[in-house]
Amino acid sequence: MNFRLQLRWHSGIFTLVIIFFLASLTTLKAQPNTSISLDKPKKFEDRQLTSEKTAEKKNTLMRRFTQSGFTHYNYYFNAEQKLQDILIAAKGQFKEDYTQLLPFYNYTLDATANEQSMLDSLLYKCTAGILLHDLRNAWIDDLYLLLGKGYYYRKDFDSAAFTFQYINYAYAPKDDGYDIPLGSNASNTNGIFTIVTKEQRNLWKKIWTNPPVRNEALLWQVRTMIEQSKIAEASGLIELLQADPFFPNRLHPELHEVQAYLFYTQKIYDSAAFHLQESLSLAGNQPEKSRWQYLIAQLWQAAGKPAQAAVYYEKAADKTNNPVMEVYARLNLAEIQTKAGSGKTATHIQSLLQMSKREKYQAYQDIILYAAAKLAYQQGDYAMSEQILSKATKVIDADPEQRAKNFLLLGNIAYEQEKFSLASAAYDSLNTSLLPTVDQQLVTLRKPALANISKLQNTILLQDSLLKIAAMPVDTRNALLKKLVRQLRKEQGLKESADDLPSDNFNNNQTDNSNLFSNNNAADFYFANNGVKSRGFTEFKAKWGDRPDVDNWRRMAAVERTIQSFQPNMQQNSDALADNKPGSDNADITMET
Repeated sequence: MNFRLQLRWHSGIFTLVIIFFLASLTTLKAQPNTSISLDKPKKFEDRQLTSEKTAEKKNTLMRRFTQSGFTHYNYYFNAEQKLQDILIAAKGQFKEDYTQLLPFYNYTLDATANEQSMLDSLLYKCTAGILLHDLRNAWIDDLYLLLGKGYYYRKDFDSAAFTFQYINYAYAPKDDGYDIPLGSNASNTNGIFTIVTKEQRNLWKKIWTNPPVRNEALLWQVRTMIEQSKIAEASGLIELLQADPFFPNRLHPELHEVQAYLFYTQKIYDSAAFHLQESLSLAGNQPEKSRWQYLIAQLWQAAGKPAQAAVYYEKAADKTNNPVMEVYARLNLAEIQTKAGSGKTATHIQSLLQMSKREKYQAYQDIILYAAAKLAYQQGDYAMSEQILSKATKVIDADPEQRAKNFLLLGNIAYEQEKFSLASAAYDSLNTSLLPTVDQQLVTLRKPALANISKLQNTILLQDSLLKIAAMPVDTRNALLKKLVRQLRKEQGLKESADDLPSDNFNNNQTDNSNLFSNNNAADFYFANNGVKSRGFTEFKAKWGDRPDVDNWRRMAAVERTIQSFQPNMQQNSDALADNKPGSDNADITMET
């Protein structure tokens, strides 16, 4: 028993010694040559904060241990969590449009700046953590860096730049307490000029302490300059860091990231793609990595290098768990291969059509069908494209924006094929407010003329159809009319009647007296209730856009197809009429076919 107690006692002493030894290592990261001057309220002028007592207190092992521990876990940890929550909230609000060049980051600074309460809490934690603790402890510089990030995400770029610049000055290398002018002869090492802080850290320091933040602050200073549109200053600082032989290897991906961001903002897409490739290791998870791979592919494609783009589209499609990204990645890959003459377009279309039938992708069926239709259109197969788009527009619970894109593409294809009635109906069925400005202007320009042309075409079609029907033999005409009546009754959900069409006594004045409403109370009648009618009108307009009072274009198309099925009979009767031959009860009617 005594042996066990003695062993436990020695083990505890050894652990305590190790803790104090590790705590002593943190002094190598602390900055003892800074002080804080505060303008306090008159009531608290005589009270000193812990940060103001830094020069008066000995920096003992116990003080270093307690101050670093309290600063880390009571302030820095909570502030860092606040920052992560802000980014998560901003990313949750972000919506991607894979048909356009993706933004560099999957959040916006406007969204982060809107998280006012969390940002205020973050800045408070950082400020309190600095003021209430000894400035020589190991986490003060981390709090300053976090403070600068908070200002950056609040879009207070001047304060962010000031904070990062302060870190650059206060934590720069010093010689016996004196500042060393950066980039001067005093700062050169073996003839090498440097502006960074050298990170010569042994294994113990790497395991138990954070690295100095000054080098990281320089990178954040570059990001802030980019947001301030100080492109020349940002480029100059990047060049200095890139050429500095003592810039730490651990920050090379971050350096590539800010370089990629700079080139992205300047629309130098090939350089942006190259440097973004080098920073893929910074992606927080696989979805974010796949997103950056998709962006890299877009950048290479925008730079006119389809071969490199195809590689990253394929990587994004294979690794992502986002079905929408996968669809658009495969669509863009197919477009590249089509232009390259690979002959795989038909394979890609069939692959997309099969994908649209899988249960996993049912929620994205309209997007997948749109992608397949676009490929068919680019291949020149307009009939297939129209057929696929017709199916896409009938998807239940489709995304409103995607629905608008489907109708827009259908309208554009019909317009190019001079199918003006179909184009007019397609443009009329979309909600233009969901389209980009350029497409809105195009649709607004075309709609009035197409409406007039469509109206005249429908009149011509109707009159021509009536003439053709009138030229038919009585039996053929009655059979056609009966078929049309049955078809229309079926579409309206009405039961078939034995007397759909009386033989020669078709009475156009007959009315259906069936009561569709069991309750005759006028207040319950839909069209007598202004509130319900107004709500229905609003919902209809939001879903279908502004539609004139015309026949449903799908039914008109169905009727037209039915009539076309009788073309052989029509042609025979037309020939008979032209030769004044018997076989028609209307031999005196002539028409052009």
